[in-house]
Amino acid sequence: MNYINRKGKLSLQISVFSNIECLLEYTKQNIVDILLMGEDGILELGNLKDIAEDIYILTERQCVQENYGYPTIYKFQSADQIIMKILELYMADKDGKNELINSTYKDKTIIGVFSPKGGSKKTSLSLALSNYFGTSQKTLYVNFELFCELSFLCTGEKPGFSELLYYIKQKKSNLSIKLNSVVCNYNKFDFIPAANHYLDLLEMNEDDINFFIQCLRNYSDYEVIIFDIGFFDKSILELLNCCDKIYVPVSNDWMSTDKKEAFYKQLNEVKEEDILKKLEEVDLPGDETIFTEMSIDSNYFSEGTLYNYVTNLLNMEV
Repeated sequence: MNYINRKGKLSLQISVFSNIECLLEYTKQNIVDILLMGEDGILELGNLKDIAEDIYILTERQCVQENYGYPTIYKFQSADQIIMKILELYMADKDGKNELINSTYKDKTIIGVFSPKGGSKKTSLSLALSNYFGTSQKTLYVNFELFCELSFLCTGEKPGFSELLYYIKQKKSNLSIKLNSVVCNYNKFDFIPAANHYLDLLEMNEDDINFFIQCLRNYSDYEVIIFDIGFFDKSILELLNCCDKIYVPVSNDWMSTDKKEAFYKQLNEVKEEDILKKLEEVDLPGDETIFTEMSIDSNYFSEGTLYNYVTNLLNMEV
């Protein structure tokens, strides 16, 4: 529990007690929403059942049914997995009934990275920006590419944006809690595992984007949110309107210039002057050592050519 407290991932206050007496004394002046207790405290359930809205039991065996009349969580797994299970149980019980917790961070910066041309190193820039901001601010990276597994960021099957999108479309009030349950960490920043299928992203509409952005701005503790945008439709147009800054990686070849000018022209035609004002072109340095055959150097986004470029770019904007 000390690890969970230090991690700072949840918008919750966590207190740890080593004996029942201290816990009961605490509840005289404080409300307890969730009580997570070990099996060795089962005999005290009679005294504790009324002090918390939800009680979960930490067990030493994986396949334990709800023999105690309360949900159980396997004890010997990572803190992240325990957190995810707690949030899943809490959401299942409070679906549509829980009130959202306002964020403690009022100033949020939403950054979009978009290029009308493929092969622009857009994702590399997005990740480098995430790592840069993550050194001093709580940062979330969101990948909106149609075909991307982010396999170099995380291994194994994990719930990701496809699962989160269900809550977005249902306009569920516990979206911020679900967000915490799917977020993973890499280096200096958090990220949401990519959508399972491109159709999930194409099903988003403007209302979905607005609801998601509202959740991030008002009910998450992220100070910087970076969107890596890999396609374009009405929902993405809405997302660009929500961004505070939009970086556009460019190159000097004629094809890139042609696509960029077509993109700007069409934004002008639909009178998206506000988006045009937010655009900043960036000419990224060439670097052929980014990717190996099956992996990416984990230090690439915290040192080297691209990191130095991003550092200089952002220092010039201050």
